[in-house]
Amino acid sequence: MKEAHCQGFQGVAQDTGLSFKEPGFQLSQVSVPVSIWQGCADNLQSRSSSEYLAACIPSGRFHSVANRGHFFFVHCMDEIFLRTKCFALDQRVVI
Repeated sequence: MKEAHCQGFQGVAQDTGLSFKEPGFQLSQVSVPVSIWQGCADNLQSRSSSEYLAACIPSGRFHSVANRGHFFFVHCMDEIFLRTKCFALDQRVVI
C-alpha cells in the first residue's frame, strides 16, 4: 500500500471510483481468455462476486488460492504467471 500512495492519493482514488462505474461493455462480449483469481481468505471481495464475473465471461476461469487473502498475489506470482501462460496456450499445468 505504501507504494500505491508513493506519488499521492489520486491514482488510488481514481481506481476506487472506477470500481463503482459501469464498464461500458457487456461481460459476455469479452472475447479473450480471462482468469479471475481470489484468495480463499479474502475479506475485501466476496467469492460469489468473483465467481459471477468468471461465469459471465465466455472464456472466464475462476481460480481460488487456499489460505490467502486479498493480496495473495504478492506471494504467488510465479504460480499465477505459469497458470496464466498455460491457460492462454490451452494447456494443463501440474504444480
